[in-house]
This record gives sequence, C-alpha cells and structure tokens, in this order.
Amino acid sequence: MEYNGSEFQFTPSKDNFYTYSKRQLYKMHPPYTNPQKAEMFDILPLEYVETPEDYVYYPSVLPHCSYVNLSVNEFNWNTDASITLQYVGITIQFDKFIKMDEQNIIICVDTMKELYSNYQDPVKLAEHILSLVFSILSLICLALTFITYCTFPSLLTLPTKNTMCLVGFLFLAQLLLLLKDVAIRNETACKIIGVFIHYLWLTVILWMNVCSYHMFHVFVVDSAKPIGTQSHRSRLLKYSLYANGLSLIIVLITIFSNLGVSSGSHIGYGVTTCYLNTSLLVGVALVAPLGVVLILNIIFFSVSVWTMAKINKMSASIGAEKSQVHIYIKLSTLTGIFWILAILGDVLQQQVLIFISIVLNASQGTFIFISYVANKRVLQLWRDKINKYIPTADSQSPDQTRSTHF
Repeated sequence: MEYNGSEFQFTPSKDNFYTYSKRQLYKMHPPYTNPQKAEMFDILPLEYVETPEDYVYYPSVLPHCSYVNLSVNEFNWNTDASITLQYVGITIQFDKFIKMDEQNIIICVDTMKELYSNYQDPVKLAEHILSLVFSILSLICLALTFITYCTFPSLLTLPTKNTMCLVGFLFLAQLLLLLKDVAIRNETACKIIGVFIHYLWLTVILWMNVCSYHMFHVFVVDSAKPIGTQSHRSRLLKYSLYANGLSLIIVLITIFSNLGVSSGSHIGYGVTTCYLNTSLLVGVALVAPLGVVLILNIIFFSVSVWTMAKINKMSASIGAEKSQVHIYIKLSTLTGIFWILAILGDVLQQQVLIFISIVLNASQGTFIFISYVANKRVLQLWRDKINKYIPTADSQSPDQTRSTHF
C-alpha cells in the first residue's frame, strides 16, 4: 500500500496468538521502501510511529466465503496432503481447503457444492444402472404384449382387456420416470411431469387391484355364472372409472391441499425433484394408497388360490399341476406384492433389499410378458401370422418352379 510517498508490503506475522494484543510498529520514513518490522512494545519508542489505523490489516486464514468446518472424525488425511471425506468417499485436494490444525479444516460452501455435483455415489450409480437396464427391458416387453393383444382379437377376454389397460399405463409410467430428469431445469415442465408421474403410478397400482379383484370375482364370487359381451363392456367401464377416477381424485386432493397450506405458493410437485416434494407427501399420497391396495390384493390373491386349489381337488378337468402353478405366477405378478420389498428396503435401509426391489419392480413389464405372452399358443399365432406373408414352395408359380430346374 502507499503511505506518505512510500510503498509498503505487509506479510502475516507468524508470531504466536498473544502478540496480536501488542502494537506492531513499522518505520515509516524514507529511504525504507519496505517497512522494517519492529519488536513488540507496550510503550511506543520515539523513533517509530504506529501504522495508521486506516492501514492496519489483521490478516486471517479464514476465507472470504461462506464455509463449513470439518473435524477430524469427518475426514482422513492422505499422503499427498489431500483429505477424503469418510461418509461419501470424496477426495479433496490440499488447495481446496484451509488447514486450521491437525484436527480441523475449513472449506468454502461453493467448493463443497462443486465437489458434490461432480461426485457419483457408487451405490446410487449401481441403483440407477439397474433401474435403467431393467426398465428398458420392461418397456420392450410391455410394447410386445400390447402389440400381441392388438394383433390377435381371439386373445381378448375381459381379464386380458384389464391386463391391456395395466400394460398401457405401466408403459407410460416407466417411460416418464426415465425421462423426468430431462425437465429438471424447467420448473413448469418439472411440475407437470411430477403430476403425471404420480397420476400414472397411482393408476398402475389401482389397475393391479382391478386385475386381482377380477380374478377373485371370477374364481370365488361368480365362478358359476358366464359373463356376456355386454357385461364385459360395462364391467370394463366400471373398472376404468375406479382406477383412473380415483387416481385423479388423489392427485387433485394433493394439489389443492398443498395450495391451501402454502397460501398458493406451490402445488406439492416439482420443487426439489420432478415428483412429490417431500417424504410426507410421498407417504400420504402414494405409499398409503399402495398399502391399502397391497392388503386388498393379498386378500384377493390368497382367497383365489385357496378356492382354485379346492376346485382342483374336486375336478380332474382343471388341468395339470404345471398349469396350476403357471396361473399362480400370473396372479402373483399382478398383485404388486413386489412393492412390499421396496417399502421394507426403504424402511430398513437394507441395500440388498433395495437392489432386489429395484430389479423386481423395474421388471414388472417383463413378468407380465412372460406370464401372458411367452407361451406356445401365442407363439403359434405369431407363426401363422408370419407364414401368411412368407411365400413357401407350395405357393410358388409353375414358371418359378420350372426356372429352378435350370
């Protein structure tokens, strides 16, 4: 700095803390271009003048930013003077933090945010890869299932129509879940996608409930009464009103209740993620309906299986043991029991359960495909369909037949 025609340079003192309570004196007269640091005195000698107050700087190691203090139980020192955070495994180079002593360091909040933004937790990365791979496989299987039912009207019964509705909404729900990160930077788009994701997964859950209820109704309540075509339409309409209508009501209640609580500032979606904002909302608006549906599905599933087993004992025309097991697998696929593992994994924080639930729930479309489409009957239907468009030796013209002999 410049003072009285001279330029002075100052460096932080390495004296112990208590010297800061005494006056630091510098010679202020030319020809000194750099101040000569004097000893510490309680009384000012005449040959020195005190550094003017406007030019006194108290050097500090603290950064000029908002910072956090990390104690030694939160990090480990590395041999290259860098540190590694214990709870996430992030390594921070020595020029990114300030060492206070062997037990404490300080680091700017902005630096921490930058480090976290570039960090990928290996466990979360593994979860994301598992979800991505099995969801894409599920989407392919769902598309094949839907195309198969649309191609062969002979497969369309009321249960398969219920399954088609489930397949359609499950396809949209899984697809939107994969694409939600695209809209994270646009607040309005993020809120819209959050609303649709909530609605679609509620609809999927309720269509699973419809499928389980219909099996229960066919095998237990109405086993002796055939269902006509008109009854098919009216019952499918009732199922649609139940699954889609109740989902819409839950979403609207969520939106308006959040608008009321927040005095109109937010709708409960798209603040921190393109979904429900808080864990409380997820619990009330998704997990609670899921829990009720799971209980109902388990009841319907158990009673249906018990009734079918009793019928099998009394009637030899039901089919072989293999056929019975296959039907049970179909039922268990549609009850959504796999979601119980997701809830248990989240509550118990057991990583093995979380991985298993991710694979099973992301593979719901695959299980539906295996249960309903991957069988000999459907394979034969596809063979017959394809053979119509592939010329055979019998269908060749006489000229073509003769030309093959030359």
